[in-house]
Amino acid sequence: MAIAEKVGKDRRGNKIYVRDEDGAEPVFPKEIEELRKNAAGERWVEKLKVHEREIDDDLPRILDKWQAFLQGDL
Repeated sequence: MAIAEKVGKDRRGNKIYVRDEDGAEPVFPKEIEELRKNAAGERWVEKLKVHEREIDDDLPRILDKWQAFLQGDL
C-alpha cells in the first residue's frame, strides 16, 4: 500500500513546493496556452513560456503506479 507523505499543502492549507537539498525552491520551465483577443475581436491562442515552482505532491505519482499495477505493467 502506498503512503502519501506530501499532498501539496500543509495543515493550514498553504501550498508547499518542491525543494532541493539546499532548501531552495527551484523553478521549472513550463509552456502554457493563453487565449488572446485584439480590438477588432479576433481571437487566437498564443503559447507562452513561463517558469513556475512545482507543488510537492505525491498523489499523481501514486495514481500512475496504481494504474500501471492494474494494467499488469508492474
